[in-house]
Amino acid sequence: QTKFAVQKIVVSLHSADEILENILDRASEEKAEIISCRSNLDPKDGLEFLGLEAHNIHDLAKEVEIRLSECREKERKERCRMESMISSLKKENQDIRSMLEVAVTEKEVVENSLRVLKGDGDQRRSSILQIAEKGLQKVGFGFIMEVISGESEGDDMSGSSASAASNGRESKQEVDSLASMVSKTLKNLHHDINDLRQALDESR
Repeated sequence: QTKFAVQKIVVSLHSADEILENILDRASEEKAEIISCRSNLDPKDGLEFLGLEAHNIHDLAKEVEIRLSECREKERKERCRMESMISSLKKENQDIRSMLEVAVTEKEVVENSLRVLKGDGDQRRSSILQIAEKGLQKVGFGFIMEVISGESEGDDMSGSSASAASNGRESKQEVDSLASMVSKTLKNLHHDINDLRQALDESR
């Protein structure tokens, strides 16, 4: 009976050992080393073997506990990192959305001004550039207007002797160029927002 009881205990210990090793194998790469250490044990040693087996299982259980704790901590840090990234992306998305709303509003102002402004070509061009400059500076594109203003000054100097018809054509070209630039900027902003939304969806 004692021998039979010992055999049952050995079977139970082996089963517990396999379960623990399977768990450890999922959280660690040291399974082979643990098996090689256990391969030197001899079941014929009876109670001495049971004592050693129980001791090894106890050590294995502690190792499993350590590895699982490390895995949980790693997952916690990764979760915090992802939450921080998502929060940052949401803020950037809100900022870009606000910039886009301002840009759209100012673009509408420019379009309305094109319809209602009266007077000669120089006055119309100056008014349009002032309105566009104000709107673009609000959304962080003031440098664009610096380039346009520089080009406008050069055009004014070189075109001082041009006819009224020529000035009208130049004014229209500059307005078209400005409208194209604003449209391109809005398209880029819209593209950035779509990229951010896709990144947010993938992060979730």
